[in-house]
Amino acid sequence: MGGKGDMLILIGVLAPDINTDRSGKIEMVELYQSSKVADQIKEYNRKYQNGKNRLGITHIVDSNNEVLFTTVDETEMAGEWEKGYTCIRTPVKIYDNTWYIESYVKTSQLTEEFLHISIWLFLVAIVLFLMITYYSSYFIRRIVKPIESVNQGLKEVEDGKLDVHIEPSGQYEIRNMIHQFNAMVRRLREMFEEYEAKIATGKNFAYYFRELMADRLTVSEVEKENKGFFQESFLLLGVYTNTKTDKIEKIESIFEHHAKYASRCTFYKENASCIYLSYRIMESDYEEGLHRMIREIQRNVEQELNLRLFFVTGRPVNGPEQLEKEKEAIKEKLSFRFLMKEDDILDERVMAEESLAEILSESAKYEALSNALFMADEKNVISEREKLFETYRMSEPEKLRREVYSIILAIGRRAEQNETSLQAIFGQQYNYLDKVGRIEDTRGIRLWLTNFINWILDYSAAHLDLKETDVVALAKRYISEQYENSDLTLKDVADYVGLNDKYFSNRFTKEAGETMSEYLTAVRLQKAKELLRTTNFKVYEIAEMVGYHTLENFNRMFKKNMQISPTEYRKSNNAEK
Repeated sequence: MGGKGDMLILIGVLAPDINTDRSGKIEMVELYQSSKVADQIKEYNRKYQNGKNRLGITHIVDSNNEVLFTTVDETEMAGEWEKGYTCIRTPVKIYDNTWYIESYVKTSQLTEEFLHISIWLFLVAIVLFLMITYYSSYFIRRIVKPIESVNQGLKEVEDGKLDVHIEPSGQYEIRNMIHQFNAMVRRLREMFEEYEAKIATGKNFAYYFRELMADRLTVSEVEKENKGFFQESFLLLGVYTNTKTDKIEKIESIFEHHAKYASRCTFYKENASCIYLSYRIMESDYEEGLHRMIREIQRNVEQELNLRLFFVTGRPVNGPEQLEKEKEAIKEKLSFRFLMKEDDILDERVMAEESLAEILSESAKYEALSNALFMADEKNVISEREKLFETYRMSEPEKLRREVYSIILAIGRRAEQNETSLQAIFGQQYNYLDKVGRIEDTRGIRLWLTNFINWILDYSAAHLDLKETDVVALAKRYISEQYENSDLTLKDVADYVGLNDKYFSNRFTKEAGETMSEYLTAVRLQKAKELLRTTNFKVYEIAEMVGYHTLENFNRMFKKNMQISPTEYRKSNNAEK
């Protein structure tokens, strides 16, 4: 059944012809004799003894262990076959009789083939291990180590060490790469030697860059004196920090002591807070390296000086005309420090160039609002705010959002003129681009801006430091605090600022552009409009709250200025909501 002779023997034993005799024992004997199994067993046993097969010595015993058939001397079987042999015993049950086919095989022969295969497998494993070891060593020696030496060389060059030379080794391609690396280092060393030679003459790139930024030389003059100035492409970087002069000198010292900064950047200090850098472009994909360098500079300055640097990056300068444009653009973009955190980086990844230009341009419109804010002139602040909301009432949120950015820029500039800052007013410097950018709808932006302006207005009122000569500002502030007083007169205000009625009236009209009475009416009506929009007070109650003796007088003044009655104004605002 399995294709082997010894298995055919077992089948012969296990398949007797029961028609011959009903006795199991006779039946097995007759089958055994008639099928010539004895001859087969004798043949296999003889071949096993002669070493021609591995089937062992086979004989048949009964259930009492009496030998029924064997080809060897029974006396030998008594003990000889039990020494060094393994017996394989197979029962064959026929009716009530059980015979056993026993095969005695030398124990050593059972494991001999396994040992041979194991030895061969072990030898193959050793060969494979030796081959792997050899080729790993070859790979490390010819590929990995040369590449590691190149990487180490690059790090040394990055740190400003130009005396690097790598001995060529490894594969042909790697040796070729090492030759190119060595040639590049030699070229860099030559360039720095040329650069140092130019420094010795006193008029190098750094000299002309500083003269240009200080407006002591024009672009055309530089181009005439140094034709190579614009041959290499570079970027302008603007840096701002709120610090003192001695700290700026220390920042410059940090630059000079880091070779990888000094080799690519030229430092120009405009004032105690503002620095300009030129950054030489030496590769096409310079942006990632530039950004990494800026972050490293910011970390070093913060660790060593506890200062934060705000960076603005420009576009590549490839000629004299571009330099003039970039100078102005970088100076204007530094205003975006009012919109971002102290250690942020402003580049095209933050906002598109066109959007930046629009925000800067629009910020000029809000000088009146920012001036009124820091004079605590509530009437004009509210007037400017309402004009803005009316203009952009139907605009998309993005448009109003950009206007808010412009307002913050204008307020930030004005705060700086007042020797304060948005950080001082709000307790910390926020990223307003992110803060306002998260507000999704126009109503939310209007509410945020109203709260922002009111906070600054309250701050200004609390920190207002008006001199005696600022009589109009003093008068406006007094009116904002006393408008609820229905008996407030020109004489009351004039007395407050210490001037006679007539002189004060003329001066107020001349400086404010409107009479004191008109200003007082405008303040009262602004407060009335706010109450009509935001509260449920009766109209006559609001009239009393804003300083009017009678409802008729309030209605008349309101309609005269707003062209609708207070009730109609409230209804129209409720309808809009």
